[in-house]
Amino acid sequence: MELEFDLSNPSFTWLHCAGLGGLWMTLNQLEKEGKKGHKDDLDGLDWQLTSRRVRLNWEGEDFEVLKKLLQESFQIKDGLICFRGLDSSTMKIESQVIIHRAMLGTFLQHNSTHKSKAVDSKSFSLDGNQPELVINYKSLTSYIHQDFASKLCDKNGKLQTKQIQVAGWLQPGAVVRHMAFAANTSFYEPPELALILLFAPVACCYFILKSQLREQRSQYALVIP
Repeated sequence: MELEFDLSNPSFTWLHCAGLGGLWMTLNQLEKEGKKGHKDDLDGLDWQLTSRRVRLNWEGEDFEVLKKLLQESFQIKDGLICFRGLDSSTMKIESQVIIHRAMLGTFLQHNSTHKSKAVDSKSFSLDGNQPELVINYKSLTSYIHQDFASKLCDKNGKLQTKQIQVAGWLQPGAVVRHMAFAANTSFYEPPELALILLFAPVACCYFILKSQLREQRSQYALVIP
């Protein structure tokens, strides 16, 4: 199987472009970690990266390859969402929590997109100064990006040949307009473009906004670069 993605694709929206950037960042990080071309790590997945293009190729079963890629790309550590493309393990804890909370306030705002176990907390200090600050966050056990290979592939483990329905968590705003006409008002994407959208959160920027009118609930801004 070979898939090629290019920024000049006329079907790309800004979010698709961000998704291609997120996929590029993820594969680049995996390459830095020495996981490119090793069957034990990514089931034989190989890739080529240029400034505007990503090419994927593999010989194994589509489902197993994509499942492994998504498991490596979208992880959880201490209940926090970790993006491989951002090398989250090297990020400051406050930055990790901001991305985690912002993801839950934007792409993953509906409970059906993730599973949680409790409210956890992390402490940190600014520039080594005391006292320490404490941040509370919703601790996750899984989120929908990790298992999306089952949607991209059919029951035989092959990449879907037909378009698949796209929900709002994958493309914000892509919601059914009228339940009585769901088939005609739903959004659909080819599976390879849905795969690209999956990586958009990696390349997007997030801001937590405080409002004097709605003090009890943080608001979030999602910025597509």
